[in-house]
Amino acid sequence: MKISAQPDYLTPERLVTYPSLAHLLDAIHSAPDVEAENNLEKWRSAFNGFLNSGEAERLAEVILEQNYHDEKFQVPWISTTSEEWIIAESSLFSLRVTIPKPNRKQSVISLEHDCLIGNLGFTPHSFRRHRFPPRADLRVFDPTACMKRGVEETLAQGESRHWRAGTDLIENTIRAPVLLLTLYPKVPAALRWEFSTETGLPTLCMASSDTPVRKQMVAQVLQHLILAEDLPSEDAVILLRRIAQDPHHFVRWSAIQTLCALDFEAAKPLLISACDDPHPILSAAARRAVEQLIPTTA
Repeated sequence: MKISAQPDYLTPERLVTYPSLAHLLDAIHSAPDVEAENNLEKWRSAFNGFLNSGEAERLAEVILEQNYHDEKFQVPWISTTSEEWIIAESSLFSLRVTIPKPNRKQSVISLEHDCLIGNLGFTPHSFRRHRFPPRADLRVFDPTACMKRGVEETLAQGESRHWRAGTDLIENTIRAPVLLLTLYPKVPAALRWEFSTETGLPTLCMASSDTPVRKQMVAQVLQHLILAEDLPSEDAVILLRRIAQDPHHFVRWSAIQTLCALDFEAAKPLLISACDDPHPILSAAARRAVEQLIPTTA
């Protein structure tokens, strides 16, 4: 496993001075490529060892100092929920130091990944662990699905928790800055939900990453370019057929709609097949389109 770490503070030569971190990275490397939850439970013992070894605090000091003096060590994004600094990561995982930001909105957003959270500092970390509505279909936005409210929990220094993206809704109740250690496998949830803390009802459902949104935009832009600019459509149709197999239902539907606009007869088999799509919203939309656009024979 190739680890892309900040070279100035975690070179192979320096890694030997952090044996607990090396043990954690070995545990991650030896885990099979299975579900995120199973991986995290296998990594948790080594994670707790690193959390309580004193090495994480030493690394955090080095990382923060280098971030202050050198912009190249800063992560290339600004998070709305926390300040984050990478200790080590690969295509499989990310291990970070984070400082949560106060929640200015009266809402709670679901997790993007399953993760392990550990408290590195003296300040206890307070949060409420709400839950998704029981038996909710997380693939479909339901404005009446009220979250199950939780009580406040406290994470003391050296303690860790396993937060689950498909179950937990974490509301940080920050009273003072707190330094956390986070570890998550790069297996994102398909969608992220936002709930009102006042009513407990969902207000928004969005893709957990920009990638599916960009794919959806590709399908829409292709339709505009081909129809408006009279561009050759053969290559575009091949690409759209690939996009129509995307794991995200709204990307699949966008590609099917574009194909129908470009060449309805060629797109008809895809539209009919979409009537049996596993996502209920897409299959319902496809059935309505078939009823309107494909006449039945007596």
